[in-house]
Amino acid sequence: MQQEFYIFRHGQTDYNLQNRWQGCGFDLPLNATGREQAQNLANKLKDKKLQIIYSSNLRRAAETADIVAEKLGIPRAYNTNLREICLGEAEGLTAQEAETRNPEFYKKWISLDAKYDNLRFAGGESKAEVGLRMLTALREISSEAQKYRIIGIASHEDSILQLLKLLSLPLEHIDNAGYFHIVRDGKEFKLVI
Repeated sequence: MQQEFYIFRHGQTDYNLQNRWQGCGFDLPLNATGREQAQNLANKLKDKKLQIIYSSNLRRAAETADIVAEKLGIPRAYNTNLREICLGEAEGLTAQEAETRNPEFYKKWISLDAKYDNLRFAGGESKAEVGLRMLTALREISSEAQKYRIIGIASHEDSILQLLKLLSLPLEHIDNAGYFHIVRDGKEFKLVI
């Protein structure tokens, strides 16, 4: 059976406004703009016929999923593998602060070149690990939710970026409440553009 996934980033938080890296260590709620973005996302997804939403356990993604699920009248479940990347010692920093601390490492970190995908901040995860964790999450959800054909996924920017990179769409940024459509046919996941 073919399954469709609508994978979306959470709404805005105050740290997003400050260009501050939350990672998985800062569990902030949505701000007023973020809640409005989640409402607008629900309107955009209404005609997609989602049957369930799986969410990261971090508050900003869970809150976004709750708003969308409530508006669409569907259930929501958690999968901790959908959480944001662990940035270790870089969590809570702005991009500018991270660059100032180590300009050479920062330049490699933000690169889309796959040769840097195994880099990590001290105490954190690599981009390669996060991409595989996200792919594992999709496989787990696909197996667990076999009775559902159209599934929403609430996650985080860096985690979604790494999944998309595995699916041959390297991007630098995803807007808050932005979404992507992925289809699983058999064992393979494909991005629908």
